[in-house]
Amino acid sequence: MSKKSFSVESLLFNFLSISLFVFLFGAISSIAHAQSAGLSNDPASLVTSAGESDSKRPFVYSGQLIIETARNADEGQAESFSGLYLLSGSVTHKLSALTGTVRVGYSREYTYQRDDRTDGSFENPTAAIAKSFINGRDFKLSWIDSISLSLSGAIGANRESARRHFLWSNGLSVSGTKTYGRFQIKQAFAYTHGFYDFEIRDNGVVNSPDSVRSTTSIYAELTPKISLGGEFTVGIAQSFQGVSRSSQSTQISADYMIAEKVAMSIGVSSERSTLEPDGQSNRLRFYAPESAQYFVDLVILL
Repeated sequence: MSKKSFSVESLLFNFLSISLFVFLFGAISSIAHAQSAGLSNDPASLVTSAGESDSKRPFVYSGQLIIETARNADEGQAESFSGLYLLSGSVTHKLSALTGTVRVGYSREYTYQRDDRTDGSFENPTAAIAKSFINGRDFKLSWIDSISLSLSGAIGANRESARRHFLWSNGLSVSGTKTYGRFQIKQAFAYTHGFYDFEIRDNGVVNSPDSVRSTTSIYAELTPKISLGGEFTVGIAQSFQGVSRSSQSTQISADYMIAEKVAMSIGVSSERSTLEPDGQSNRLRFYAPESAQYFVDLVILL
């Protein structure tokens, strides 16, 4: 990446946008419970909310807009800022407990230009359909509240996908949740297979079409408006040449429900390969400053 002149106007506009939303909605009283962005978009949560809806229509529609500003966490490196804008829409059928979701996004670099000499690009659009099973309605077990099965797909539509010769991917995931008082635990397992034009990129890197990952999430509701969330993911990807590589990511955040449909999240995330510099050993680290970033999210439930 090449460094460009720092876009103070772009960063200031993004910060002021978030501040304006906070100011406008901060004065509105809210009885909504604080919730993580990931939890509010969970298929089982959407099915439960749809069941509690007063609407007599068979379908319930919902959406979510996330505006994120992030900064690198490693103080030994020059500071850099980036932005992410994610928009998702969901439709849930009450009777069948089926949920369909589509998501689009745009990422932006405020400090650096990318290798393709652009400041940002659209994220690959994704779509998913999930079937949720709710305890008490579909089954009776004391150790789990809900189970969700999901089929997903993504289309390679940006320049990074073209550089990797990525066409599209299909995925299958299963997740389960359990609530203990103010705590909720969610465990998910996923498999993804990607399709590529070529097995090897132009720079010699071999693409990895198959990957599996395990994600453990824990949410704690401190008050009706404030919650804490933590997420830990371990993944393994296998290349076309049969070489496996493992990675991990960690995210911790504090969420505040500003209004009934507006929340703010502040946290830190870290994503890295588990391979150590010696090239031989692998190590799990919950936090690695050289690959971490601080973030502030504005979450709007539509």
